[in-house]
Amino acid sequence: MLALLPRLTLALIAAVLILLCEVAVDVTGRVASVSARGLPSSLIDAPTRTSDDEVSLEEIGKVKRGKEHVLVVGQVGDSGLVCKLKLKYADGNADSPDDVISDKDGICVMFFDVPDRRSVAGDAIAKLRVETTRGKFKGKTSQGFTVKP
Repeated sequence: MLALLPRLTLALIAAVLILLCEVAVDVTGRVASVSARGLPSSLIDAPTRTSDDEVSLEEIGKVKRGKEHVLVVGQVGDSGLVCKLKLKYADGNADSPDDVISDKDGICVMFFDVPDRRSVAGDAIAKLRVETTRGKFKGKTSQGFTVKP
């Protein structure tokens, strides 16, 4: 009986987590989405927002205004996809570097220049939209970063 206690404890923990989260499963049995309703915000680490598990952006961190050739790496899960990056700065202005095509490993390597205006200092956001070469939407994600004065 004591040998079953660890298994029972794990099963109870899993049951409580499932009750706290809404889990949607698609026809193939794959988890389609998870909602963190009811979980304390300290348990939810969400620096990025994603519409697809295969689309993500690496952390940009803090960059100084006026910095050139800031590297942005997106993982899109497949080769030959179009990566469209849009940057929004604290002053409300936006910038869109040239679109790139993902490499054989499903990686998009993009660069952008941070404007030198004082008004761009503060919180900014990088939004990545991924499409096929024919324009079919595949996924999107966003990543916050900071522009230092």
